[in-house]
Amino acid sequence: MTKGSNSTVILIVVILIVPSVLFYSYFMGQLLWGIIAAGMIILIAGMLLFFRLSQIL
Repeated sequence: MTKGSNSTVILIVVILIVPSVLFYSYFMGQLLWGIIAAGMIILIAGMLLFFRLSQIL
């Protein structure tokens, strides 16, 4: 994989996982935990993207 495609894969995974976590947690009555989990996923993805961008430069 190229460096650009890795970033694209990370973004696509985040775009698919975060709404599904929030949707599931909303209907299970655990919205706060869903928001926390979604925030953790976004932070991890941001760190991975930053790590990939720092390797490019």
